[in-house]
Amino acid sequence: MQFAEILASIKEDRKLSNIKIAELAGVSEGAVRSWLDGSKSPGVAPFRLLCEGLGVDADYLLGRTANTTPPSKRLNIPDELRNARVAFHRGEFEGLEQGEVDKLAEFATFLKSQRKKQ
Repeated sequence: MQFAEILASIKEDRKLSNIKIAELAGVSEGAVRSWLDGSKSPGVAPFRLLCEGLGVDADYLLGRTANTTPPSKRLNIPDELRNARVAFHRGEFEGLEQGEVDKLAEFATFLKSQRKKQ
């Protein structure tokens, strides 16, 4: 997908107005309309503001990756939780801090050790 399609998808999913997107990017509503119809692309500064405002990775917005989370906010999910990765990916654990994820990994390790004792 291209930028215009991805932005339109985010807009629809989050029920955002063109005005709200314009506010996030610091541009006019007309600029957002031109982005959505694919006739123009945002400059560097509005693009950066848009990524920050939407909380998405720049590469995602450009169609280079399926990962929406900016690298600085990605959690390090240990192997002990590999079966829970889908839940993390779908955002079911959104809002957890790294320490909380580490505690989940400790608990998963504990559960595995208990299973081995049986």
